[in-house]
Amino acid sequence: MNTTQPFVIKLSRLAILFYMSLGLAMLALAALFTWIFKDGFNGEYGSNMLVIGLFYFFTVGCSLVIVIQQILYLIKPPILMTISDEEITFATGARYKQYPIPLKYVMGAELSIIDRHGATMSGADPFPVGLMVRFQQSPDIPGSMTTSIGVKYFMYTLKISRFHANQGIKESVDTINSLIKMKA
Repeated sequence: MNTTQPFVIKLSRLAILFYMSLGLAMLALAALFTWIFKDGFNGEYGSNMLVIGLFYFFTVGCSLVIVIQQILYLIKPPILMTISDEEITFATGARYKQYPIPLKYVMGAELSIIDRHGATMSGADPFPVGLMVRFQQSPDIPGSMTTSIGVKYFMYTLKISRFHANQGIKESVDTINSLIKMKA
């Protein structure tokens, strides 16, 4: 039974607005092509109307789906990770479905760092890019999974991007490590 409130990391509003702007940019691209080729649709490009129609269907359709989904995420941001006394859950799949792993498999948490030249874990001027949680290798838990945007789980290592998280990464590391010490 949980004795404390779970620590929840949700998708940040900044990331949601960024992805919404990509959808709006695709709509603007469709509008730009309509303005550029407005005269050609009547006759010059008539034989390619199927290709043009498919382009517009894909561009407008995908961009509207992206924008609508991000508006829904602004109303209720999806959960990237939850840390409780008993388990860690993280987002998997395209719809941020939570996958639980018991806390007994967690070896520790640390900052995921990268240096200014892109080399991970080197000592030259590093800065944190996210949260990294390492799990014990066990047949009881998967070694890798398909995850949602902002989350990566590969080779028993979970990474949460700082750009996508709405909580402080250092606070998350401290919370996970303190829960591990309490369970030990």
